Amino acid sequence: MNNNYGDASPNLIPNDKLQSDTGQVFPFNEYTKPYAKRAAEMYKEPLIVINDHFYIESLTSLDLYQDQFVGKKVQISGYVYRLDTMSKNQFALGRFSMRCCVADSVPLAILVEADTPEQWKNDMYAVALGTLEKRQFDGKDVLTIVAKTVDTQDAPTSPYVYQNPYFGT
Repeated sequence: MNNNYGDASPNLIPNDKLQSDTGQVFPFNEYTKPYAKRAAEMYKEPLIVINDHFYIESLTSLDLYQDQFVGKKVQISGYVYRLDTMSKNQFALGRFSMRCCVADSVPLAILVEADTPEQWKNDMYAVALGTLEKRQFDGKDVLTIVAKTVDTQDAPTSPYVYQNPYFGT
């Protein structure tokens, strides 16, 4: 997953970090502080459910704090997409992130590894449940859902997700 926020670690303001009641620490700078807060909230959940309300913010938080989320259980729904560079047991699952209009929408997804990937075709809508692990993809560390289950689901009325207007306030 690629984001526009960069790594949370560069240019950290000294001593600025959020610590969840579980002891997990989420360092931040002035730009990543709302994502650190979201990450601390998600970390407390026994199952992290990525829903439309905070879809963009949740995936960005997971990406910024990959190491903290390894081993956590997650559930996400989205459209299946495959690239030729993915292994046979991998596909991306995500939605289109829109900030202004359809012309500026971009896919926002997470990598999924499944036992029966051949049944998941491009543009199918599915829900994946599994454990987060780190994998190498195109030379980068990316969070990957090692799926326990993947099931079809009815597609939403809109393929788009939007930034939550109240996020970070």
